[in-house]
Amino acid sequence: MKNQGKFLLGIVILLFVAAACTSATVEPTAVPTQTPDAMDNMESMGDGEHAAEQFAPLVGGIYEDGPVFFIHTETSDEGVSTMLTEMMGGPEVLLVPELADLPPSALADLYVFTNGLEGMGPFGFQQDIFDSIPGDAGYRPFRNVLLVAWNEGQTARELRTVAQVQEAEANGEITISESGIVVNFPVMIWPDGSRAADGAMDGSTQQYAPLVGGLYEGETVLFVHTETSDPDVTTMLTEMMGGPQVFLVPELADAPPSALAILYVFTNGLSDGLDGYGPFGFQRDIFDSVPGDAGYRPLRNVLLVAWNEGKTPRELLSVAELKEAESSGEVTITEPGIVVNFPVLVWPDGNR
Repeated sequence: MKNQGKFLLGIVILLFVAAACTSATVEPTAVPTQTPDAMDNMESMGDGEHAAEQFAPLVGGIYEDGPVFFIHTETSDEGVSTMLTEMMGGPEVLLVPELADLPPSALADLYVFTNGLEGMGPFGFQQDIFDSIPGDAGYRPFRNVLLVAWNEGQTARELRTVAQVQEAEANGEITISESGIVVNFPVMIWPDGSRAADGAMDGSTQQYAPLVGGLYEGETVLFVHTETSDPDVTTMLTEMMGGPQVFLVPELADAPPSALAILYVFTNGLSDGLDGYGPFGFQRDIFDSVPGDAGYRPLRNVLLVAWNEGKTPRELLSVAELKEAESSGEVTITEPGIVVNFPVLVWPDGNR
């Protein structure tokens, strides 16, 4: 019976996978996101050739009896990663096992139905139910997957809210089980709202989470920024992009080091003649890892980089150059305790 139970749990998880397709010490000397040079360059923060929906298409779900649309970018489970990628027809959902290290405070819930009425959900039954959306106190982009099954002898019906799910469980109609899977599912559109500057409800991913440019090993990476743990950074990034809203999720700061990569953000330095600009209007951020690297994480610990007084700033293109500049006393790197959710969609010689 024990082995049979493990087998059945494996089948349930496989079904889920197969169906899931459907205070800084450095003060910035300026924030030239309002200057002509910086603002004129915002359109080139991507590469002009790609759009976010190519790599992270919108997927549908339910919240409080209304529709939500989200992107799925990473998962903690290898089988889920492989099968979601295949079932989506190409855009890669990346494996990041360390997402499973996130504490409960950093997770919301996602209810996924494994049987019941036929519909547009991941199993071919009803759509997944989200317990929170952007603006809710409990909203998190990272979600603990809960599997919902109608019990034998019960008459299945469509459930449209978490309250209905909980009532059905209390009545013995359904069983809810933990899958042990964590997913990164930032919500883009929800009932009566969206991330878009104009509140549009019928756009593509690019309208809600546009591609932004950064650097990795001297070359360009394109990513989306969806949530941060810091209110000032949240406001700055939203204003910098001209409206698509980046959301505040303070609990991202609860992530352990194992679930974090590093992002180097420049608070001073060069502000003219660059191919792209960072959030403070200086050079672009430097990423320490990209998809395919063992250290890749969508969650990043922000390190602030400042050129020291009397030093001549230049554009640094890699972590190695940055560390050399630090060791030679040219820059100072500080840790403000800010965490951001920045899934990378395009990187040197690769994309999703």
